[in-house]
Amino acid sequence: WLSASDLPLAADGAITLRVAPEAGPPPDGGLLFHPQVIVAEFERPALASLQAFDRAMESLGLADGALAYATAPDGAPVQHGLIGALKARGVELRIVEGRLDDRDVIHRAPGLRVHRRPEPAFAGEVGRALGHVTVIGIAPGPDGWRTPEAAAALDRATDLVGYEPYLAMAPERPGQRRHGSDNRVELERAQAALTLAAQGRNVAVLSSGDAGVFGMAAAVMEPLDAEPARWPGVEVEVLPGLSAMQAAAARLGAPLGHDFAVMSLSHYLKPWPVIAARLKAAAEADFALALYNPASKLRRERIGEALEILRGSRSADTVVALARSIGRAGEETIITTLGALDPELVDMRALVIVGSSQTRAFTRGDGRVWVYTPRTYPGV
Repeated sequence: WLSASDLPLAADGAITLRVAPEAGPPPDGGLLFHPQVIVAEFERPALASLQAFDRAMESLGLADGALAYATAPDGAPVQHGLIGALKARGVELRIVEGRLDDRDVIHRAPGLRVHRRPEPAFAGEVGRALGHVTVIGIAPGPDGWRTPEAAAALDRATDLVGYEPYLAMAPERPGQRRHGSDNRVELERAQAALTLAAQGRNVAVLSSGDAGVFGMAAAVMEPLDAEPARWPGVEVEVLPGLSAMQAAAARLGAPLGHDFAVMSLSHYLKPWPVIAARLKAAAEADFALALYNPASKLRRERIGEALEILRGSRSADTVVALARSIGRAGEETIITTLGALDPELVDMRALVIVGSSQTRAFTRGDGRVWVYTPRTYPGV
């Protein structure tokens, strides 16, 4: 690279450039460049192995900057601390089948071998990249509500996995693969994402809103917990997002400005008696409530039952708001009371916010109605 550069070279040049993987000071008035000729082969990919590697480099008199990349055997559990430490150094970890060639090994220790290549080494020359799954929320509304971190994860992903309508909301990128599925196969979707990542893919798993609020984050955790040995070489990351209840609350004002509880009324994954008991307890505790999945075509009767439970503990004039398709076409908010709410207005696209005993609605001079729950509570 030096010969091919445009740098003027001469034996009596004013600046001396030393090219060597060894540690040490640069030449007087000159520069020291460390070619990346060192490869760390971690047979036990843990932080302790990296610490052993650092000690070996010091004993060999080699510079930290000479490390080109590291490797770990396919199927070995890769410790999270090792991944983070290598990333901080800008060093890629490659997953390889079997051992690397023995001919250039300069140091051996339990779980570690250090190689010195005759020429600069490059990570792409062996194995595959460490698989990565990023679980993200694409935001409940326009692209501007998507966090920059989530947008970057979408852009760098090789594969997108998600419910078909959510995939349609993600921007297209050439070469990116999309794997869509139905709404009720969250576990299968998570397993598919992890399996793709185990092949060295960079996978983004999509949720609407915040992936950690009734989203795909829990669905990804479940198979990881149930089968810890199945995806050892896959790094998993969950990014925070903007939830539907936050978007709805912002449109309304500040209905969640004091203590609140969040529930899903769907009994697809939990029995209705559990939902009813929790709803009753939250109502009696005077929480403001954000209710997801309040009704569907197949369970219209449940929203009526939920309202009856709430009416058993709350007054009829309790403020209630419906927020539908916030940030998207057909956006609508309806502000009413617990006594006047018509269950027929509630569907799966609506999020229901039930105020506490202190929640208020007021109208400004421009005619807009705002809803908020005061920060203080009686008795203070």
